[in-house]
Amino acid sequence: MRGKRDPADRPDVATVLARFQEIQKFRINAKKRQAEKEKKCQAEIAQQKAEEEKQRQAEIAQRKAEEEKQRQAQITQQKAEEEKQRQAEIAQRKAQEEKKRQAEMARQKAEEEKQRQAEIEMARQKAEEEKRRQNDNKPSFLKKVAAHLKLTNRYTDNGNGTVTDNRTGLSWLKNALVPTRRRGNPVRTHQRPVFSGSHAPAWEPSRDAPASGFTN
Repeated sequence: MRGKRDPADRPDVATVLARFQEIQKFRINAKKRQAEKEKKCQAEIAQQKAEEEKQRQAEIAQRKAEEEKQRQAQITQQKAEEEKQRQAEIAQRKAQEEKKRQAEMARQKAEEEKQRQAEIEMARQKAEEEKRRQNDNKPSFLKKVAAHLKLTNRYTDNGNGTVTDNRTGLSWLKNALVPTRRRGNPVRTHQRPVFSGSHAPAWEPSRDAPASGFTN
């Protein structure tokens, strides 16, 4: 059995009150320390979260910057390739147009040269035709004689280089410049033909200019 406590050993009210106040103060201080500790812990957590968020944001920003840089590089490269391809197409189109223009110019020059050659050939043919026409319109002496003999019935071609005048019965040489020989003399030219027959003397040299032809 527990023995009874002596009333003299009991603490007085002031002591109990002071003890109670000390306990309350200790509890308050403990709570304050706990609160400060929690506050400090929360601050460290918040700081850590802020640093982590800052680091995450920096990584995100760096990644975005790298992605943007890479995208810009791709865009620049794509634009450069498109510009290069466009310039190549322009150069190819210009080369084709130049080639086509040169071919057209060559064709036109060939046609002009062909036309010029045709004109030259036509002019030559016309000149030859004109010359031939003039030659045809300007018959030789023999042609004149033949034409005259053909147009008139007065003369008869004997077939031996002479013609006979059907009106007078005289014979004529067709070509008055035929070389002749008289009584052993050397060949003379420009002999003047005279009549042959009953009233005709022999051939004799011409005293005047060579005479040829005949008149009605």
